[in-house]
Amino acid sequence: MNFIKLTISLFLILTVYSAYEDCMYVESEYTIKNYYKNAEGERYTKDDGSQDYKDTKLPSNFTFIASKADDCKNRKIRAYTDGSHYYDSQKDDERKETFYTHCCYFTYDNMDQYEFNILEEKYDKNNPYSYRNEVSKKEGVKGQCTALTDHQYDNIKEYILHMQLKDGKYKNLKIDCNSYNIQFFIINLFLLFLL
Repeated sequence: MNFIKLTISLFLILTVYSAYEDCMYVESEYTIKNYYKNAEGERYTKDDGSQDYKDTKLPSNFTFIASKADDCKNRKIRAYTDGSHYYDSQKDDERKETFYTHCCYFTYDNMDQYEFNILEEKYDKNNPYSYRNEVSKKEGVKGQCTALTDHQYDNIKEYILHMQLKDGKYKNLKIDCNSYNIQFFIINLFLLFLL
């Protein structure tokens, strides 16, 4: 009996603390082919001192790709934003308090045409003043995690309608905040008290 209680307790702990990563983003890197600088911003040069071009891997935050609500459930929610960047805590008055509280699964029709993670770009060394890299390889996103406030979560139908009306791309938008992890947690908690 004690072994069963110990096993259920371990499952409860693993369910709650299985992940602690950012809700919407994942740290990764992308490659620029034939680029003239390395990741530190130093120019590549040949032995004779002339300009050289090499593949450069640069750090970046990509959209975390999810396939179901369970992928999002235990991910870290950054409560504060300045409109373009998210922070773990509020350290100055310029950051807007948003108080995101839920990390939910988010998908819509043809999502991979609008949102993707750039994996590889190609720098045009023949036209160095273009300031645009040609996307040579990209990965479409069919599902991702999104952070919601309590107000958005409590009024999820109105929030979905607002998103669909706001921008024509969100056709057949679905936001799923349910997770089998919660159901699993509740069942295990019930069994623990029962035994």
